[in-house]
Order: sequence, then C-alpha cells, then structure tokens
Amino acid sequence: MRLVMKDTLKLYREHDIMTEIKTMKHMVTDIPKDIKTIITYVQNILLHQHWSESYGLELSDERKKEPFIRNFEDKLIFLNKLGFTHVSEQRTNENKMISICRDFSVVAAALCREAGIPARARCGFASYLVKDKYIDHWVVEYWNEEKKKWVMVDAQLDALQQRALQLPFDPLDVSENYFVTGPRAWLLCRE
Repeated sequence: MRLVMKDTLKLYREHDIMTEIKTMKHMVTDIPKDIKTIITYVQNILLHQHWSESYGLELSDERKKEPFIRNFEDKLIFLNKLGFTHVSEQRTNENKMISICRDFSVVAAALCREAGIPARARCGFASYLVKDKYIDHWVVEYWNEEKKKWVMVDAQLDALQQRALQLPFDPLDVSENYFVTGPRAWLLCRE
C-alpha cells in the first residue's frame, strides 16, 4: 500500500499535457509550497466568466472565448500578451483572463505541481453555488503532507464570491459534505 501511495503522489507531482510549462517558465518561478499563496496567484490571473457582472465587467463576445484556451502553457502565453510577466502580479479585474471553474482547478494544479505539491483537478457537484441544488463544478485536490491526506480547495472562490455565497466553510478545505466528486456521485446513484 505504501508503495502504491508513493507512486500516486509522484504521478500527481508531475506535469501532464494540461499543466506542463514549456516556454513560459519565467512566469512561474519561485512558486512557494503554500496553498493559500498559490490560490492567490490563481485569483490574480483569472476571473470567472459567469461572475463577471459582479465585478462590474460586461464581456464582449471576444472575451467570452478566453475559456476555450485550455492548457496552462497556452494560458500563460495569453497572459503574457496581456502584459503579465509572473502569476504573482496583481491586476485589475478587467486585465485578468476570463475563465470558468475548470480553469481555476487546472491552473491551481499546475502551480501546486510547479511547487512540488501533488495536485489533481476534480470534477463533481458543489452544493454551495445555488441554494438546494448540486451544480457541476471543478475543484483542485492537493496532498497535504502534514495531515497525510488529500484536501479539496475551491480556487475560484475569492473574497467577493465568498461573501456573496455566504459560505459555511473555508474554500481552502472543502469537505465532502459540500462537494461530491464525480466517482462518489456515481456510487451514490448506484446505491
């Protein structure tokens, strides 16, 4: 069992086709092994498409295409063209890349992996986005070495969204009471 877990952690510490960084390494240098800082970096560069009006933005049809830029390398190239030189740079909301929940999870996983933290994007259903409904959503899970367990994080939920949603939990530690992963949902349906 110990060897299997070690292999699993190695797998999720390494980049894959969605998280690899080829030419834009300068934009992700010195990523700290701190999940809170990593999530701040994610929120520095991304803004959720469906929350844009809450931030005072009206998106053009062209801006609505930005979520179709899928892998992290291409996102970094796009951000660099917007003037970003590093993911730690704070910009105004209109200067962030328009994204959806999947993007927040992929970018968070990429930055965790760049910092040497095993991480994986997880698709499932959130109970906290719309009252009394489970909404399809993405989060990131990272391996918390201190606690020796996977911890779910909703990288999308910045201060504005947390206030609007009146969350009863910390987005840096989302329990399975609030987010049902796809595999768990399947098992629940079979029951």
